[in-house]
Amino acid sequence: VARTRRAIVAHEAMLTGGLGSEIAARINEDLFGKLLAPVRRLATPDVVLAANVDLERSLVPASRALVDAVHGALNHLTE
Repeated sequence: VARTRRAIVAHEAMLTGGLGSEIAARINEDLFGKLLAPVRRLATPDVVLAANVDLERSLVPASRALVDAVHGALNHLTE
């Protein structure tokens, strides 16, 4: 993050209160003012995950969401 000045934290836990939130907070604390884009978190929505595999799969961030987040972070200053 110090080199690229961008960060995306992706995990399969809920967005709020998850480990990814703590990682994003630490990045912001240590590198605030040096980042070229806001830290982006990719996670499941703040809902209880369904026991059904297909429903769970629809909530967990897919690779396309990660690719879109990376493009968004790289293009943040040009938007």
